[in-house]
Amino acid sequence: MSQSRLADDVWRDMSRFVLDNKDRWRKAVVERTGITVAIENMFPVHVGSRPLMLHANQDLDQLAGFPDLVLDTSHAAVAKHDLVHVRNLFGERLRHVHLSDNAGKGWDSHLPPGEGVLDLDSFLRELAHSGFDGTVSLEVDLRKRADDPAACRALLVAMRERTQTALGIG
Repeated sequence: MSQSRLADDVWRDMSRFVLDNKDRWRKAVVERTGITVAIENMFPVHVGSRPLMLHANQDLDQLAGFPDLVLDTSHAAVAKHDLVHVRNLFGERLRHVHLSDNAGKGWDSHLPPGEGVLDLDSFLRELAHSGFDGTVSLEVDLRKRADDPAACRALLVAMRERTQTALGIG
């Protein structure tokens, strides 16, 4: 068995354990350390019409018992979930947002905001009006810009400013 395959199996098994043993896991990790560990929404993966077991094939219904959640906007797009619906479903359990756009082609693209199909500005405005007091991070793929540090920096600044404006801060 390759090291990569072994790592995938370990990750899948660990994810399944956490999903199946929420209360025991929380007591063992969170309550003993005082560290909040939030679970991120993932997306079902299919090859053709066949499901492929990645991320323990976790979808929103499996997050019902977790008190602390992360909303990844690109993952929600891959799963064809409406961002505001997911935010409403997570409610006060939402601790953090991984913000990125998505190409809308069925894969996890983590595009810079404004470069895909998601209406992130509206989502962020609604998030701010909801009383959300968690954190937002820009989780974007910048590999295409890695050869141009000035352009990469300019994009990072523009993304931060756009996010702050939509949230009504700064």
